[in-house]
Amino acid sequence: MREGSVTKASAASSSTSSSEASSEESSSSAVNHSDETSASAAPSSSSSKASHSSSSTLDVQAQQKEAELAVIQAAGYSANEVYIDTRDDGAYYSMELRENHKNDSAADPDTAPSIGFFRYYKNSGKIMQLDVLSNKYKEVKD
Repeated sequence: MREGSVTKASAASSSTSSSEASSEESSSSAVNHSDETSASAAPSSSSSKASHSSSSTLDVQAQQKEAELAVIQAAGYSANEVYIDTRDDGAYYSMELRENHKNDSAADPDTAPSIGFFRYYKNSGKIMQLDVLSNKYKEVKD
């Protein structure tokens, strides 16, 4: 019979454990809820950071657009004659200029002829063009 009472005691302790577990769950859910409350308070400060970062993103986009137009002009083209592939490399933008063309390319009608590879230095506004023969960038003179 002792075994039966041990079993009942085990069952009682397991039911106590499960009730303790459920009370722990409810307290942990209360903790989670308070975390959610503090997390929901945080977006107001992070949303101001987000609006700041979006305005800084607009500044970066405007700077990049300005750099692209400067390179297009330095290459002797207008914006509607070319398209440009730009990559931000930190201190400068790397750009590849290609002609907008009709399907009249002798080699491949789907490939736009390359005009050249350029770098636009952000701080100075200096424009460099890759000299393919020497594989070195040389300054573009206006």
